[in-house]
Amino acid sequence: MAAITWQAIVMCFFCFIIKFNISSCDTLSNYCGTGTAVVAIPSGRAFNCSVPSNTTLKLAVDNIGSTTTAVMIQVHSLEEPLRVEEPESPEEGRTGLHLGILRYVSRNESRVSWSVKTVSATGTVDVLFMATFYSASDPIPGACNQIFIPENEPNLHFNGSKTSDMGRVEFADGNVGNPREIAPPVCDDKDSGALQLLYSVYIYYMPTEDYSNGTMMAAVQKMLRPEDVQKYGQKVITLQAMNQKKIYLALFKNRGTVYNVIVQDPNRETFSTYVPYVVYACDQKSNGTVCTYTDMGPTMVYTFCGLLGVLLCFLGHWTFLYEMFMFGFLPGVIGVYMLFAANTTLLLYGIMTASVCLGIVGGMMLTTLWWRFGRVPPTVIWISLVLGFLLTSVLFFTAFGSFQVWQDDTVFGLAFSSAVLVPAIFGLLFQKWMSMIASAVIGSYMMTSTLSFFFGGILHYIIQNVIHRATIENFEKAIFVVPANPIDFILAVLWCSFAIGGVVTQAILTRGQSDFPECPYKSFKVRRRLLRSGCREGNSHAALVSGTIQSDHFDSDHSPLVGDL
Repeated sequence: MAAITWQAIVMCFFCFIIKFNISSCDTLSNYCGTGTAVVAIPSGRAFNCSVPSNTTLKLAVDNIGSTTTAVMIQVHSLEEPLRVEEPESPEEGRTGLHLGILRYVSRNESRVSWSVKTVSATGTVDVLFMATFYSASDPIPGACNQIFIPENEPNLHFNGSKTSDMGRVEFADGNVGNPREIAPPVCDDKDSGALQLLYSVYIYYMPTEDYSNGTMMAAVQKMLRPEDVQKYGQKVITLQAMNQKKIYLALFKNRGTVYNVIVQDPNRETFSTYVPYVVYACDQKSNGTVCTYTDMGPTMVYTFCGLLGVLLCFLGHWTFLYEMFMFGFLPGVIGVYMLFAANTTLLLYGIMTASVCLGIVGGMMLTTLWWRFGRVPPTVIWISLVLGFLLTSVLFFTAFGSFQVWQDDTVFGLAFSSAVLVPAIFGLLFQKWMSMIASAVIGSYMMTSTLSFFFGGILHYIIQNVIHRATIENFEKAIFVVPANPIDFILAVLWCSFAIGGVVTQAILTRGQSDFPECPYKSFKVRRRLLRSGCREGNSHAALVSGTIQSDHFDSDHSPLVGDL
């Protein structure tokens, strides 16, 4: 008897702490353990329950008031699917991780019940439940469904791309509330209030790389009620009743996201929410704890990217041939990747290999052009264009890039190209400084993007945004809602710090030297001419052996990687 009393006290205390808000903790314990009891669910309050495998739970809502028009039950689980059915029509049940069933209440009906079945064959399933009442003044989510199978569909439908870089969220239209004695208004009637409803899409980001069940449940609870959604969520877009209820959203890998929609009746100033939907944009998720990249390709790319970025950031202009190679290699890799990914069926490794190989060819070509001609103005213009590409990508990664006008490829292309040209104007005026700034900014971005990749930031998506637009269908329609995490602010500060440090370092290393090295081909011609003339005496012979000939044809203040050529 003492043991039973102690268990009951512990269970009731646990229920109180996590705010289950159930009238009887003992009833909840028996219900979750055996599935034989029926629990009356209070409206608008969420509660958790650990459900054994192969168990059918019975939920009920009692004492439905005369002002209640419709009732909705919603259930949420991290990994194990659940099936929700109504006793009157079990064939119309739904199965999924995040789902709800909505039904209108008949005139004399005061009780509504459902059954929830766990599909898992082993282990227990942590489930979140909530029932919602809708009065005559509340908009009814999904009650004007003309797309999906259920007559009333309050669920969000999510479709992700094969690369998990973009998702499409769809939902059915809602309807205005009505008294229980009156039939629901006709949805497509021009005088119907349903055509006045507004739909606001919200998004909530979970903490970086946190895939636990507790985090997911807490995030869902923050997106259940209209007031909580407005408080914790980030508004993505507001749609009119006549707009298509389909939006595209950019996804950030390895980060949990909760979506929901608030439907508003502007005439009555009332709000209702749909059923929130949770997405983990990752390659693999197991036991709620693993959600990481499953191949080494991206990891190797970002590792080498960071190492090359260190040299470019702090030694770029001082080792000018290396700078030339990198400014030919990087555009080559990005351009070839976009071309192959958009127009071929190669796998990721094939595209990456081709991009790196042809990028090396591009770097060697630009280095060869500089070695042969040594023209400073066109070289600086090219460097400025590469810097302009990065800065323009940053601009379109902000809220500025979410304007609907940029969904048109022609408008986006003209605007993007024009913005890329702006740094070239300053490059012609300040040639040496442009070379150092471009090396420092791009090199520091390569460093911080590597840190962003490994620590769950978003900075490495700046360039990926442009690449995905060229390679993923409908990505131009995707809306970017950037999560605000401390790691991203830290990385942004590091990027600026590295860039400033890189410019200062290059300025110190090149102090007292000419702005740009002499054309290496001129040095080569002088040496060849001396060799052919048979000049082997005195200082000329020593200079030939050491490779440091002093001549009016070239400068002696070369960087160590240039002077010996």
